[in-house]
Amino acid sequence: MLKYTFSELLIFVKVFGSANFFVLGGHISNAGDMFRENQVKLSLNSSPVIFGNIVELACTTESNLTNELQITWTVKENDANLCVNGDCSNPKKYSVFQKDAYTYILRINNFSMNDVNKWYRCFVGNVSDEIPIYLDDQNFEYHPNESEITVNTERKDGYLNVEIVIEQVFPYPVCTFKFDGLDVSSAVTTSNWHNGLFYSIEFVIKDYFVGYTSATLNVSCKIGKNDIHVVSQDFHKSVNSEPMSDEANSEINLIVVAVIANSLLILTGVVLFMCAESHCTKCCKRKTPDNRYHEFENNYSTSPL
Repeated sequence: MLKYTFSELLIFVKVFGSANFFVLGGHISNAGDMFRENQVKLSLNSSPVIFGNIVELACTTESNLTNELQITWTVKENDANLCVNGDCSNPKKYSVFQKDAYTYILRINNFSMNDVNKWYRCFVGNVSDEIPIYLDDQNFEYHPNESEITVNTERKDGYLNVEIVIEQVFPYPVCTFKFDGLDVSSAVTTSNWHNGLFYSIEFVIKDYFVGYTSATLNVSCKIGKNDIHVVSQDFHKSVNSEPMSDEANSEINLIVVAVIANSLLILTGVVLFMCAESHCTKCCKRKTPDNRYHEFENNYSTSPL
């Protein structure tokens, strides 16, 4: 009887031990699944990033228990907390909303130079992910506003002169200049220089003949992935008041000088002739016996003296 009792006890211990191992194993397995489900992925939702606009970061986890975990957004460079569970240090700059059960969005308003070239982190509980937001030509754009564009234009005697300065732009733009449908881009001289993280650019058109009809100068630029209209300038119909060229002026001056010289010569000839005539008249007189003067007849007269 003791033998059977011992055997039954041994069976009971084995069964109990197996059951506990199964339950404990289940807990270990569930903990492992939970750890895997709590993996976090941070990504940039905005593409391209346009300075001055809203930029969004998405923090995603496969866990559906995010409501029970603290959601924290930080900047890695100084470990400053931007937002904790939706409470943001600068509500005008940052805000957070839950997109779905697995995704939280950090919204950065009026994205500026102070927000770029940094690492951003998202924590879901104690698990986190981080991404860099670093300036590059493919994913970032700065579009100049009106106050950052200076335009000087002139059309005189059919010749167009243009000077346009863009104080800030990124990346380097490709611009098209059209004057009443005529592409004058080939007449543009461009110079550029760095202005902080961005570029400053000057466009110049000098003495390019476009005629006298009314027209509009339109300048548009491709900045990154976007086409931006930069300048629209109207020109009214004009008349030709172009001064003569130096060569034409020289020819006219020579003609005037020749006319004046010929006139002087003619005038001099007339004066000399009149003087000679007057001198001849005075000299060619003869005194007669009765003390009267008689002019000689001309040489062809047949009468005797």
